Formats: sequence, C-alpha cells, structure tokens
Amino acid sequence: MIHFQTRSARARLMKRAAVTAGLVVAWAAPTLAQNYEGPHQVRVGAFLQGGTTTLSGDFTPGPTSLLPATTDRGRLSNNGGGVSAGLEFLRARGFSYGVDGDFGFAHGSRGIANADVSTDYFGSLRGRVGFYMRPDWAIYGTGGYGFRGVTAVELSGASQGRTLMGGVYGGGTEFHRGNTILFAEYLHEHYGNMNVPLSNGDLYAIKGNSDTFRLGVKFKVGFDGYYDEVRDGLRK
Repeated sequence: MIHFQTRSARARLMKRAAVTAGLVVAWAAPTLAQNYEGPHQVRVGAFLQGGTTTLSGDFTPGPTSLLPATTDRGRLSNNGGGVSAGLEFLRARGFSYGVDGDFGFAHGSRGIANADVSTDYFGSLRGRVGFYMRPDWAIYGTGGYGFRGVTAVELSGASQGRTLMGGVYGGGTEFHRGNTILFAEYLHEHYGNMNVPLSNGDLYAIKGNSDTFRLGVKFKVGFDGYYDEVRDGLRK
C-alpha cells in the first residue's frame, strides 16, 4: 500500500529537518572554525629599540684624491623603532615555531676613514622556535636574514648609499594577555663586505655588526581564544 503524506505531515517533516540541520551546523561551525584557524596565530605590532652598530671601513682613494688609503672603524647608535609581523604555530606540549619579519629606522652617524658614515633603515626575515613555560609566557630563539642601509659622505660632498646584508640571530620572551603580547628581544646582526663607490672615484669597503635590544607590543589578528589553545597544548 502506498501512503500519501498530507501537507501538514510534510510541513512537520521539513520543520524537523530544518531544526536538525541547524543543530548540525551549529555544532560543526565552531569545529570547522577551530580546524581552520588551528593552533596558529597571526601577529602584528611595533617596537622601540636601542643598541649599537659597529662598522669597519677600508678607504681606497680614487685617481684624483689627495687622501691616503685608510682602514678605520667606528661605533654608531642603533636607537630607533619599527613595525613587525609574524606567524606562529603551536605544537604539543607547548612547543611552537613560526616566522617573524620587521622593518624600521635607526639613525646613527660617525666619521670613519675620511667620511661621515651613517645608518638609517633596517629589516629582517627570521624563523623562530619557542616554548611556552606557562600559557601566558613563552621564550624563543630566532635566526634568519637581515639588511641595513648605510650612506658614506665625504667632506668634498661626494656620497653614496648601499644596503648591507647578512645573518641575524637572537632570542626573546613574550608575555600574553588576551590578544595582546608584550615582548623583549635581543638580536645580533652580522653584515658582510659591501663596496661603496663615490662619485669622485673614491671607494669604501664597509662591513659591520649590530647588537640590538627591543621592547614592543604585538596584537593577535582574529583572536578567538588562542590563550585556551595554548593551555590545551601545554596539557598534551
């Protein structure tokens, strides 16, 4: 025998199906959101820094120069600030890894080998590995690639700018409160030789290194309970 559903019966069936679908979606949505975001966090922030940059310069005079060949070195201020951005992934038992990048300005100048040598912009791209001592406190090590702008100006007015490049490594600590991260960081930057030819034919070969201490703040983008995810990760 074939049974035909009445309009009211079909309406009740559709209503139950809609309620069931709504409950499934309501249950699945947080799970999908959590799986999509996962144990990772995008961060953006800003920092102030202090420290020193030590530059060495080998001066080779041009064909018309009256200055002697000179090798000299000097220490410049590395005080300034900038912005940062990064991505962190949390693993089991509080371990984490990720990537950090920064860009900023720190002006310092010093007379080195017959020229006024100054620094201005800097930046780096670094990997990081860390560990959460507590859900709100992490320590980490970092290393990667960095650059720094350098300009040499002689008394004659001849000048030229270049970008020194090299390795960067260091470490730091972070304190979490909600979507805010307060951090302190130390970085050592080592830059290889870079030739800086001036318009009058003089040539400078410059290399150097920097020691930098930073204090700053970062904000977690799209924060929705990362603090709890860290806590859960520490319990595994």
